Formats: sequence, C-alpha cells, structure tokens
Amino acid sequence: MNNPPPFLPGTSAPYPPQPVFKPERGGFLTFVLVLRFIGDGLAILGSLGLMSVMSTAAEHGVHSTQGRELGNLVTITLIAACLDLAGVAGVLSWKKWGVYLLGGCEAVSLILRVNAGQTGMAMMGFLTLCFAAFGIAMRWRYFD
Repeated sequence: MNNPPPFLPGTSAPYPPQPVFKPERGGFLTFVLVLRFIGDGLAILGSLGLMSVMSTAAEHGVHSTQGRELGNLVTITLIAACLDLAGVAGVLSWKKWGVYLLGGCEAVSLILRVNAGQTGMAMMGFLTLCFAAFGIAMRWRYFD
C-alpha cells in the first residue's frame, strides 16, 4: 500500500502546503467599493460635525422641535453610514453578510435622503449600489 507517512505534531508536514486561492476582486468592484468607503467616511464626518454644532447650540439655550427632528435624522444617518462601512468591509472580505448589510443600509439611506429632499445624493448612492451589485454578481460564487 502507498500510505502517506504519519504526521506528528511538532514536525514538518510531509507534503508542501498548497497555495491559498485568492479570487481577484477586479478593478471595477474595487473602485466602486472605494467610492462607497469615501462617501461613508464623509457622511460620518459630516454627521459628527453637525452633531457638534447642534450640541453647541443646545448649550446656548437654542431648543426647537425641528432641531430634535434634525438630530434624530443625523443620528440615523450616522448609524447607517457606520453600518454601510461595515458592509463594505464585509464585501472586501468576501462575506455574504457584507452584501446584505450593504443593500439594507443603502435602502435606509435612500429613504432618508429622499425624505430630506436630497434626491441627487439618493440617486448617486443608488447608482453606486447598482454598480457594486453588478461587480458582486459576477463574483458571487467566491462569497461565503
């Protein structure tokens, strides 16, 4: 019989290690994910800056119902941008949960932006999601 030699812990493997297969992400998908990463970073910085301005106004006695509504909207936008950033990281790591998170966050962001009257930003976010979906669909078999 042609059995392989036994492998004992602490010794070297009897066969050379096999190279790990790393699928190529492709330039298009990488470009779209980098755009989403930059957009999410700007959304986070903008939300934090707006929260800072609002807290300074509240310290000086400026309170209003519209300010509370804006604060809630900014908080939801901040949370959605952070989750979207996690989705981008998941897609870059070839995880299906990243794809689902990316889609869900974009749906929430789309609703928030249209509700806030930012239809241009909503369409730009939706277009980048469509482009990312195109790149992901071509490599769906690599996601686990």
